[in-house]
Amino acid sequence: ALVINTMRSYIYGVTATRFRESGEEYDIVVRLREEDRKNIEDLSSLPISLPAGGIIHFGDVCSVHPALGPVRIERKMQERMVSVEADYEGKDLNKVTNDIENKIKNLTLPENFFIKIGGEAKEMRESFMLLGYALIGALFLVYAVMAATFESLLDPFVIMFTFPLAIIGVVWILFFTGNTFNALSFVGLIMLAGIAVNNGIVMVDFIKRLREKGLALRDAVIQGAAIRLRPILMTSLTTIFGLLPMAMGMGEGAEIRIPIAQSVLGGMTVTTFLTLFFIPTLYTVIEERLLKRKQRKTNNP
Repeated sequence: ALVINTMRSYIYGVTATRFRESGEEYDIVVRLREEDRKNIEDLSSLPISLPAGGIIHFGDVCSVHPALGPVRIERKMQERMVSVEADYEGKDLNKVTNDIENKIKNLTLPENFFIKIGGEAKEMRESFMLLGYALIGALFLVYAVMAATFESLLDPFVIMFTFPLAIIGVVWILFFTGNTFNALSFVGLIMLAGIAVNNGIVMVDFIKRLREKGLALRDAVIQGAAIRLRPILMTSLTTIFGLLPMAMGMGEGAEIRIPIAQSVLGGMTVTTFLTLFFIPTLYTVIEERLLKRKQRKTNNP
């Protein structure tokens, strides 16, 4: 260590002190002149002071000769490593990572050598995994709240189908705008788990009330969908138009808000119009099957 540190101070220098001027600090680095460290012979004759006293020369303890080697040696978990960094352009990070992994699969590595993908690609995969858990938790909580409110497991199940419809909208708007699905888009998708079900709740709840008043199933569905059309459109359109400035990138720092706004905007737009047709149809099909099953049990006790 003594030899290495001494040679490092000779060649790279060591900070002797700092110079202050106008509130700024400048390091004063002391090292050998370039002409004194230019040749191998010069390095061999450099003096090294011993802790016990006395001086030896670098050439007395080491042999100096030209060779190829790394500029620096990096270690992680007590293992040597070499970092290869690159920027990407023209493709999104996920596609670039997949292309690199496909190339790596065809490589024949020496024994005890391995390659790991890190940097932004690793962070993206970790964030997607955590956001996936968050999405599952959000869907479960939304379903649990609706099940407790409706005192039924079937009605919330029908309403939850508004979320797959919202996913269609997210895919559509990303394709239309040419953007990629990233972590911020994922956050918008999690938000849709709680926002998209509102239209289904409004419609199914009103249909249930009409049936409790004595209306037949199909009459209640048709009347409920027609009466709740305007409230659903009003609440959804206010959300959609409110997100337009954010989705268009207006204001400072819009780069962060755009993916979230676009995901919610696309999901709300598609789920609003498809909910008006899909949820009443699905509710009718499921309820009619349940009624037929009850009739069979009544006729065949």
